Amino acid sequence: MRLVSMLLPTLVSASLMLAQVPIGLGPGTSSQGVIDSFDWYTATASGCTVGARGMCVGGFPVGDTIYFTGWFASASMLPITNGLPVVGTLNDFTSKTCSGNLMVIQLAAFDWTARNSSRIYEVNCMSDYGSATGAINAPSGWFGHCTNNDDGGSGCSWKSRSAFVRGGLLYLPVERQIPAGTASVHDATLIVSADGGKTWKNPYTVAHGGVASATGDAPKCGAAASGACNPCTDASYPGSIMWPAAPLGLYTWQAVQYGQDGATPPAGVNDGCDPAIYTCFTGDPTEGTLARVLNTDLPSLDVTKWQYYTCPAITDSYRCPGSDPASWTSVFANRTPAGPATGKMWSLPVTYIKEFKSYLLTGGTDPGPAFATAPTIQGPWDIVAMTNTGFGWGFDSPTLAPGYTVVSTTPPHIKLTVLGDTKLHVSQTSPMFTQWDLVMGRTKTGETPRLSILGGAVTNAGYILSGSHAPGTLPSKDLVWAFDLYDHGGNTAAGITGFHEIVNGSAFLVPCANEGGCGTFYSSKGNSLTTFGASVWDGYGAHLTSMMHETPQTIAIGAANSATSGLTPSNAPLALQGNGTYTVAGVFRRDAGTTYNLVPLWFTGDSNSSSTLSLQYNGPDGSNLELGWGGTWANRWRYNSGFTLPTGNWYFIACTVQANGAAPIAHMWMGIGGSLVDRIAGILMTVTAGTPSATPNVAAAPLNMGFGSGNTHTAIASYAGLFVYSRALGQAEVGLMYNTTKAKMAARGVVLQ
Repeated sequence: MRLVSMLLPTLVSASLMLAQVPIGLGPGTSSQGVIDSFDWYTATASGCTVGARGMCVGGFPVGDTIYFTGWFASASMLPITNGLPVVGTLNDFTSKTCSGNLMVIQLAAFDWTARNSSRIYEVNCMSDYGSATGAINAPSGWFGHCTNNDDGGSGCSWKSRSAFVRGGLLYLPVERQIPAGTASVHDATLIVSADGGKTWKNPYTVAHGGVASATGDAPKCGAAASGACNPCTDASYPGSIMWPAAPLGLYTWQAVQYGQDGATPPAGVNDGCDPAIYTCFTGDPTEGTLARVLNTDLPSLDVTKWQYYTCPAITDSYRCPGSDPASWTSVFANRTPAGPATGKMWSLPVTYIKEFKSYLLTGGTDPGPAFATAPTIQGPWDIVAMTNTGFGWGFDSPTLAPGYTVVSTTPPHIKLTVLGDTKLHVSQTSPMFTQWDLVMGRTKTGETPRLSILGGAVTNAGYILSGSHAPGTLPSKDLVWAFDLYDHGGNTAAGITGFHEIVNGSAFLVPCANEGGCGTFYSSKGNSLTTFGASVWDGYGAHLTSMMHETPQTIAIGAANSATSGLTPSNAPLALQGNGTYTVAGVFRRDAGTTYNLVPLWFTGDSNSSSTLSLQYNGPDGSNLELGWGGTWANRWRYNSGFTLPTGNWYFIACTVQANGAAPIAHMWMGIGGSLVDRIAGILMTVTAGTPSATPNVAAAPLNMGFGSGNTHTAIASYAGLFVYSRALGQAEVGLMYNTTKAKMAARGVVLQ
């Protein structure tokens, strides 16, 4: 995905950005962040006592969509009244006394320190109710028919997603689904239990004061006993179904987890989903839409009371404020997907982690769960990791009640239990408990490219662009280029890698060398991909340069294009050309000394004539950092800061220039010791040897980082970000950028001066 050129104000308020902390995966005991794991199916029971319907570790139950997300205030209504007040579901299951399509179970005991004494207990075997076989009429009137002609004649069964508890009532999102779980247009609804899952009511029964049923209250269809996909004709059916003919990506809704029912809900949630007021949902398994309903309206199961998040102006980095009532609509068709890019990910349950004041999304993938984090339920979602645990996970979700350990609140550090289902042992899948290390920051995906490409969409860097100057954002007004070098992508199938622009999608920053062409990092040629971006040094003219995009734009790459591997160079923005007004800001580190005197950190224009512009240091020890233009490297007008860049330190440096005839007004803002300092304040522009033109006249040319020619040489430096504006930013805006980049880099383990 590319961001649109018109950037709108961010939804994130100053108070939320100050409080919210990005979530990352700690090292744990493996490279995947897993601290501990427990395989229910193969474990040996010890100290576990069960009744007729109880199960110790070492076998049953088996089944998929195992979610232990229903958290009662107490276990008084559950089979084991002195056990954990936690309930979950199973689909396509085999349990101790029954099997079928849907059941409710109690996680009666689980503790990481006594895992082998864990126990699960049957609450309600809905069993074969809602059988996928149309000839079976159980419960009476069901007839297992789908309501659309896309089931291949196999019928539909009653299946669920994660249970949740509000106000002492247990709810299940259910759908009339093809038994194989294939994507299908289908009918979805909620059912509710007032006795801990023993009996249930669907919306029609609730609305008409009917009697609760142990069957899950599967709606009466009224279809004929034979034939595929006959329409449901029973008068009660429309009132039983809240979302008829739900789209392919929306099997049903997953309630967002905020904590235990009856406990004081977390404060400060101002994204339209304050759990003290609303119950919010995500569209599962791939749609990524959001819904909410007032807690006071939820028990009625009245779909007309529901609202859906809507944001026609949504982009990669912008979300309409969830706190604005206009961002919610009662029209189902007007909902806007706001979740992370899908494709490799499915099943998107979301949990609020109060110590981070952030949301954590866990999505299923073939090798293991994927994690994403966001400051608000609307996003923007930042992919934390795509894991490969080797467990073959499908559906998974955090389980907040057992095994939630707060290691530290400042900084936040949590041990979180996640339950998934694994195919390691049986095709029906069996429970797999894992414990994950949640720490501050953002952990890269571990994939190549690090910029995740999921379902054809490219996740952005995570910077939030705003016209409101909210803390934690970057100014969006007149931002024409932005590169966060922490992420990278490119046409990896063609072997081309580089850095996507995260603003307008109009440029691509790639590594180049005199030998080796462009688009590939060759450490032997002087450029390499690093943890936080890229580094270049004096080797074969290594540098980063701007191209139009990552796809070769010539039909045949001839000799004339061999130096750029067929990529088309992109000139620096117009603001940097001629006698321009602009801001060029970035995050840089000088990595080593050099025997050469003139080393540019970035430059554009023609370095061999009187039409160049650069930020460079003019000494072998990194001394005399200067902004200059107008001539060759040695013969030019310049503002010389006299500042020496020490090796090994990361700096935020923003150069602002206001066109002013022959005397441009310039500032060189640097973060030094935690403060923003103008290093050329009070310094006069001077001219070196020669007589270059006094008025800047920068030639149209690509923007380069770390490249030199003639008597200059490549910087031995690392780069983490670059931002170009078509105006001279003021001190306050530059200060906002400094604080934002400083926090962003700190979350990645980098300390800016």
